[in-house]
Amino acid sequence: MCYPAYLLFLLVSITNQLVSSQECSEINDNNCFAEKHECLLYLAPSSISGAGFGIFTTRDVPEGEGVLPYSDAPSLVISDYEYFNVTGKDWAHNSYNWDGGGFADFECESSAEHVMTFGSTSNYHTYLKNVIRYNDGYDDGIVSRFTDPSAGSFSYHKGHYFTASRAIAAGEEIFADYGESWLDNRKEYADSVPREDDFIEAGTILTAIKESSLKSAAVINDDVLSVVKGVAKIFSNERVMALVPNTKAEYEAIIQDPLDNYLNVIAKKSIINRNVKWIQDNGLCLDNILPGKSTLSQVGQGAFASRILAEGSMISPVLLLQIPNSDSLLMYDVMRDKESNELEIGDEPIGKQLITNYCFGHKDS
Repeated sequence: MCYPAYLLFLLVSITNQLVSSQECSEINDNNCFAEKHECLLYLAPSSISGAGFGIFTTRDVPEGEGVLPYSDAPSLVISDYEYFNVTGKDWAHNSYNWDGGGFADFECESSAEHVMTFGSTSNYHTYLKNVIRYNDGYDDGIVSRFTDPSAGSFSYHKGHYFTASRAIAAGEEIFADYGESWLDNRKEYADSVPREDDFIEAGTILTAIKESSLKSAAVINDDVLSVVKGVAKIFSNERVMALVPNTKAEYEAIIQDPLDNYLNVIAKKSIINRNVKWIQDNGLCLDNILPGKSTLSQVGQGAFASRILAEGSMISPVLLLQIPNSDSLLMYDVMRDKESNELEIGDEPIGKQLITNYCFGHKDS
């Protein structure tokens, strides 16, 4: 069994006092962003019920601005694992990987990217999604492929920026856009999690109910809503019906929105409201460190303290992804026949996935 290496950020926080560099711009061109602020990014229980942990911001982030002014970790290419009979039982990373198309395809036949930390921890809301990701580039000039023994042992992919796709208010959870196919391909979410069109349809139904009641002076009560939902059910799916209110009290709470933005109110009711104080009281700081070229030679990127960290304080919390079957990290030759265009998979292992070098092992595994 092995453990992803970003656990290191939590494990090394125990002994010495770490002092952030007063010249952090020399480490990374981030203008000492975090050093000028208190913690602005937290890991805390998600506002989506049953979704585990999520990332929250305690500052307003304008549309188009990075949630962080840097990519917070290198991304790791997962090569051709779908051809090696790797399943979710072998490792949980399948649910945390991003499509590597366009960024890492040159490395293998079929690629996925493990976008560590931010990319693995952000949850997905089909309507309230608020960030988009941009690739931060590829740098294979840190070491020489011809003279340095460490060449190929760490990722050359610098990771991803996550930028606000709309204005994000302080206290909001960060929702990345997985794409709805991520839900469609998972039985546990396929029928239960509302899609963006479901929220839009529910908002349309609420608007029609209110406009009809105003024209006819009809009184909306629980019985009327039950009849309306019964009719709408003929044309809509169960996900939409779950968003339409069942009671007069629920209905009135939605239509009291001063902007008549019922769609947004319905979407906000699908999550648990958090505020900045709650996040600070119940969350763990995520921006105590920032990436930069390591001060150690031949090891690629390193983690640098972004502010003064007292002895014994936590550096960074991270979630554990287990790999119960270490053989699932083995790689094989993947060759495409020039005439038939069919893939041929080798019988003998030729190496291990790069993520192996970012794992912690256990003496009994």
